Amino acid sequence: APSQKVPKFRQRRDPREGTIEKDPDYLKFVEELSRPEEQLPSAEVQLEKRDAEEKAAILANNGIAPVIITPLMAFLKQKSEEKRSRSSQKQRAVAATRTSGSRSTTDRDRRSRAEKEREEPMQVKAIKQREKPGRGEKE
Repeated sequence: APSQKVPKFRQRRDPREGTIEKDPDYLKFVEELSRPEEQLPSAEVQLEKRDAEEKAAILANNGIAPVIITPLMAFLKQKSEEKRSRSSQKQRAVAATRTSGSRSTTDRDRRSRAEKEREEPMQVKAIKQREKPGRGEKE
């Protein structure tokens, strides 16, 4: 060991010692402990109170139970309405292009692969198939 001296024991005094009785948080905690505990009503009493509130809400609504909409349900409803409005706008745009009578170049580019294959003559398809290498063959 680099230093073979035994360290001296020094007793340090904590400056916070004896000050807890003056601390405002501790005093508040002690006050809360000394207060009597509030007794909650029994489960049966709470259930009866809840049923009475529900019946009052139904009577106030002409015999129809009120619809409870949670924030999540409101969000989902808003999203679905936005989606519907977007799709209806797309349908209107498609209908407008169809009424114009001619397709734009982008519409021609968007045609599906199946539509393009239907337009190719059979001879061209046969030539393309002959040109493709089979399995195991190298190009």
